[in-house]
Amino acid sequence: MFSTFKKPWVQRVFGRPAEVEPIPNIPDPPPRNPLLATAERLGTKYPQVDTLSLSLSIRAPNNEVEPTLNGRSFGSDARAYFRFKCKNVECVDGGFDLSGDLEAMVNQRLNEVSGRQVCQGWESRKMIDQRRCLYELNFKALASYRD
Repeated sequence: MFSTFKKPWVQRVFGRPAEVEPIPNIPDPPPRNPLLATAERLGTKYPQVDTLSLSLSIRAPNNEVEPTLNGRSFGSDARAYFRFKCKNVECVDGGFDLSGDLEAMVNQRLNEVSGRQVCQGWESRKMIDQRRCLYELNFKALASYRD
């Protein structure tokens, strides 16, 4: 009566082993940012740091648009990668690198540091060698250290 059913759930219910289809091996996609994928872990690069948090505010030149606010927290397993893209979607070769500021903060064992960086990329492809992007990043970094 039930032998005509070939469904796996019927076979399991009535004691016959279900045929399992193998799951295809799908490769992982390539990393979007290879520098991020290969960056050291925070706990390896800075073993004295317990946590690190950043508050970022990115503002367009002449306050043309509302500033973009962003917060990031880094634990010991997070990648110690502190380069951020410029928010100007047409910017060429721009961005912000907080690595040096955060390195100095950790080396001096400061709990807090703040600063400002201006994007030195080009405003757009048409403006290469003519006009800089000049988006502005204001940041505040807080660190807690292991005893």
